[in-house]
Amino acid sequence: MQPHSSRHHERPAGRTPSGARNTVASRPDFQVVRGARRRIGVTAMSVSVGGFLLFVLASLFLPEVLGRPLVGHVTLGLAAAAGQFVVMALTVWRYTAHMKRRVDPTVDRLRAELRRDAERRTRTPRQERRFGAW
Repeated sequence: MQPHSSRHHERPAGRTPSGARNTVASRPDFQVVRGARRRIGVTAMSVSVGGFLLFVLASLFLPEVLGRPLVGHVTLGLAAAAGQFVVMALTVWRYTAHMKRRVDPTVDRLRAELRRDAERRTRTPRQERRFGAW
């Protein structure tokens, strides 16, 4: 089967070729970034989805508990529903803080190394520049 000739299947500008991608993937820093990103992603998703699932299950099986009034017309269920926004906000805040503290510095270091490697590969020796190709 022939590859699709759409522009969406072309390599985006500024991306590294697959050879450079393989050299990056073999670096220990890249493995640290992948692991840290995966751990925080799984944790954040588990907390967010778990909290929402707990609320849904409680509303399904314990409607009399969630229907208890707390203050005025505000019930325990309404407070728990509003608590989902708090859980989501805390999850996003924790994810962002973790990425800035643990992942971003390593990614910046890897990008700098890739730029240096690319500059070294594109730099031609002084002798070739002086005489050039005939």
